[in-house]
Parts: sequence; C-alpha cells; structure tokens
Amino acid sequence: MTNAFLKPSIIDGEIALVRDPETMVPLAEEGEWKTLSPFWTRRIRDAEVIDATASVNASPVKSAGKSREPIAKGD
Repeated sequence: MTNAFLKPSIIDGEIALVRDPETMVPLAEEGEWKTLSPFWTRRIRDAEVIDATASVNASPVKSAGKSREPIAKGD
C-alpha cells in the first residue's frame, strides 16, 4: 500500500478532529505518515484531511545560472 503524509484540514476556523480508526488517536496537527486505506482516502475526498506528501517530499529549488547579487561598481 501507499503511504501519504496527512494533515487535518481547517474547517470553520478549527482544526478538524480526525481519529485514526485503529488507534482512535487524533491525527497530529503537524501531520503524520499514514498508509492510504479506504478510510484515509475518504477523509481526503471529504476534505477532512489534506495530503501534504508533495510538500514533505519537495526538495529546495536550486537556482541555476548567474548569481542574483548586485554587481559592485569600482570605487
């Protein structure tokens, strides 16, 4: 099965309380790795949790090419 980094959504200004169906422990506000089961897939579909896997796996973008620092003129 596939794993995903899931975070609870914010609904009406409140963090959604979504409990893991196996442990009954609420999903951590900062997110957790979970195995995608039908339960978690439904929570994503119903916008109760956000799949943040892409943001966790993203690497910093390295700039290519010339430096963006200003060129100092001679004194």
